Formats: sequence, structure tokens, C-alpha cells
Amino acid sequence: MYSKDIQQINLNFTFPTPAQFVKSDKALKLGLVDEVVPMDQVMTAAKKQVTKFLEIPDVGRSIVKEGLRKADIEEFNEREKAMLDSMPA
Repeated sequence: MYSKDIQQINLNFTFPTPAQFVKSDKALKLGLVDEVVPMDQVMTAAKKQVTKFLEIPDVGRSIVKEGLRKADIEEFNEREKAMLDSMPA
């Protein structure tokens, strides 16, 4: 495979590879960011979002985070168990 082919494959991904930058309008469209604001309004918008976030009770945030991570944790545990099971006793 040539580098030209690899570059074309990278262009076909919906989400960028770590080495690629995404313009703000595309990031918003893909759901990578919640809001796009002019540079001079970034701190005001960030403070507004943090204030909104802090209004959610700690327990609620914990439950949401746990739910978001559940599939990853289960997959990790399954891989770890498979690895341990494959080791000689």
C-alpha cells in the first residue's frame, strides 16, 4: 500500500485521525462540540457552560458518566478475563 492510498483511506473516515484538525463548523455538525462562538466570547461561553454543568447534582453526573463508560468497562473486563484465563496456572 502506498502513502497516497493511506491518505485516501484517511479521507474516507467520518471522524478525523488524531493528526487531522477539524474546522469548527464541521466539529459542530459531527457533534464533537456543543457550541461555536467567536474567539472574543470564548471565556463568557465557557463560564456559562460550566455554571450550567455545575447545576446538575453530583449523583446525576456520576450516573451519566457511569452509563457512558459502561460498555467500555465491560469490554475491558472481558479482555482482562480472557487474558488471565489464557495464562498458565
